[in-house]
Amino acid sequence: NRSISVKDQRNPSTGAVSITDIVPAKATAVAYNLTIVNTVGTNGFLSVEPGDAGATGGSAINWSAAGLTTANASVAKLDGSRQLKVFCGGTATSCHFIIDVVGYYR
Repeated sequence: NRSISVKDQRNPSTGAVSITDIVPAKATAVAYNLTIVNTVGTNGFLSVEPGDAGATGGSAINWSAAGLTTANASVAKLDGSRQLKVFCGGTATSCHFIIDVVGYYR
């Protein structure tokens, strides 16, 4: 499970902030594309929730084989710090993931 700040735009090569507050402080949710890469296991899922969530609410993307790369789009609520939490579920599963924010809601 990972908490991800979406308030600033980051350089994908270095991770350095390239634009501050690209998602403004009053944003309540974001629209995003979620890409999973190098899946492990055969019954995995990722759930994207507000950053202060203690548990998963439902899957945003699922996989059924190892080594997959696939994507899905959705909307997720933000916490007060403009963070998301990504939960990885399933039995002996994992993956790398990319979240591309494409818009926000106030």
